[in-house]
Amino acid sequence: MDSSHSLDDIIRLTAQTDSFKEIVDRLQKGRERVLLHGLPSTLAAFLAAHVRSALDRPVLLVAADEDRAEQWRDDLQAIVGEAIVCYFPAWDVEVYDRQSPDDEITGLRIEAASRLLRGEPTIVVTPAKALLLPLIPPHALELGSLALNIGDEKDPDALCSHLVDAGFERVSSIDGIGQFSLRGGILDVYPFGVEHPYRIEFFGDEIASLRHFDVSTQRSLSTCEDAWILPAREVLIGSPFYEDYLQRIEAHDVPEALAPLKDQLELGESLEGIEGWAALLYGRDEGLFEYLKKPLLFLEEGEEIAAGLEKALARPRKEYERRRERGDLLPPEDLIRDDAWLCAHLTTHTRLEPAPLGQLSEAVKFDASEPHVFAGELPLLRQEIDKLADERYAIHIRCETKGQTSRLEEIFADWPKIQFGLGSLHRGFTYPQAKLAVLNDHEIFSRQKRRYRYRRFRQARAISNYAALQRGDYVVHVDHGIGRYGGIRRLSIGGRDHDCLTVSYQSQDRLFIPVEQLDRLRKYSSSEGEAPLLSKLGGTAWEKLKERTREEIFKMASELVGLYAERKARPGFKYSEDGPIHRELEAAFPFQETPDQLRTMTEIKGDMESPNPMDRLVCGDVGYGKTEVAVRA
Repeated sequence: MDSSHSLDDIIRLTAQTDSFKEIVDRLQKGRERVLLHGLPSTLAAFLAAHVRSALDRPVLLVAADEDRAEQWRDDLQAIVGEAIVCYFPAWDVEVYDRQSPDDEITGLRIEAASRLLRGEPTIVVTPAKALLLPLIPPHALELGSLALNIGDEKDPDALCSHLVDAGFERVSSIDGIGQFSLRGGILDVYPFGVEHPYRIEFFGDEIASLRHFDVSTQRSLSTCEDAWILPAREVLIGSPFYEDYLQRIEAHDVPEALAPLKDQLELGESLEGIEGWAALLYGRDEGLFEYLKKPLLFLEEGEEIAAGLEKALARPRKEYERRRERGDLLPPEDLIRDDAWLCAHLTTHTRLEPAPLGQLSEAVKFDASEPHVFAGELPLLRQEIDKLADERYAIHIRCETKGQTSRLEEIFADWPKIQFGLGSLHRGFTYPQAKLAVLNDHEIFSRQKRRYRYRRFRQARAISNYAALQRGDYVVHVDHGIGRYGGIRRLSIGGRDHDCLTVSYQSQDRLFIPVEQLDRLRKYSSSEGEAPLLSKLGGTAWEKLKERTREEIFKMASELVGLYAERKARPGFKYSEDGPIHRELEAAFPFQETPDQLRTMTEIKGDMESPNPMDRLVCGDVGYGKTEVAVRA
């Protein structure tokens, strides 16, 4: 039984099929629209990767919503890697919220635009609604970016001025993305698109060295020959942009609605929420399409995309109608694009899309299908594997972890030849043209594939005593999100003194939490050990993240309830009650049973003597009697 962790064999087998070759042939001959039929989503991801490689053109994959877009992103990154695939998300705030998007979302959008601008091999995955939102235009991205090389002559003070205009925050010591610090002849800067910040050393005005360093230990990690520094905001301030912004504001025919924006720019107030005005400030443009040169569009079902756009546009339209008489809002069409605009742009580029029912005869047919649902029924899986093996299929099973790979290799040791790989996809498929079947471990056992959005968190524990915290530790407040602990301060509130924990957030905001409310905090921890992005006090991003989490938990709970209801409805095998032989076995046990052992054994025997399927997990440390429980069962 082979053990291979790459997807190279699957990529090779799919690329050699007639349908894949016909797609490339039609596109090379200049077909503007290629219809597809019988193509499961994961096999479609292999096709998108193949088309990009064969034609060397950027691919824009447009999904109906964020969940579908993230599934496409995960599958494509598993196939061709994160160096090729980038995600272009929608904002996590509404256009009238007057809040800036989360920094990580801003970073992903700017990174995607920058890769396209530089002509790098790229597949961009995006939910359709993200294309409606304004984006930093190419000329602004070019002016806001910095390319630094060892030996360059750069005035450190001029670089600092540029970074401020590009949205960076000047601090004494950087601890997060979007910050910079100048100490003597050393400039530290943490831009988007890099895992670790840059440390730039100057000899006079000459760049003497460039290296990455660890933000927590401040120790150097590696040297580099050049640095590419992207802007930290989509809306840039400073020359030549500032004057253009004021001219566009003055030329607009609804001055009362723009008064807050004018004050924000002229009085030097916080730039929080200025991204909502980007379409007005930069002037109308084509958004992400300005960065796409001869793109290939890969579209989901047109009706699903239309439904996703309608849902995305409903909230701003409703908010505008609610406040229309007050005259303090610009109409949504002045700030974001609409569905008609997007549909027109999607139809002007070369595109691959599912065939409508009336046009199946024109489509390239794949005749592939998604696998059966086995729900852990290994005999059914064995029948399917035997059938595929008889038909000389290459059978691949993808696993999420090394441990799961080892377990399945052991379980299937005497089965027909199966190739195991590390790194699962969202769905498997059976593709007769390639004589190929792909399964995932989470499909075999009806588990949900683990999903990640942008950052990955380990489970946080409640802080039992503030002595367990040290200055600089990251913490998570239930109501306000991720902050940084700054120590204990004694404050006088209402004539009474209170000891309060100080937690810092974005924009140098601080929250003082009475020690009596210590249970509202969790100590932050990340599986990658990376420094997190701080939340914004008063923003909506944290509440929206909590709401999405609640929805995912409710969805998972509903699935569990359905699963247990199904198990309860199915008949199980009813074992007979204990007999003399079983009692002799129990009597031979050389130790006195503990109360927990006796209770567990009684419950398990009750399960086995019941007509319902048993569903029980026995846990315990080494030496606590798990083997004895299993022997008696």
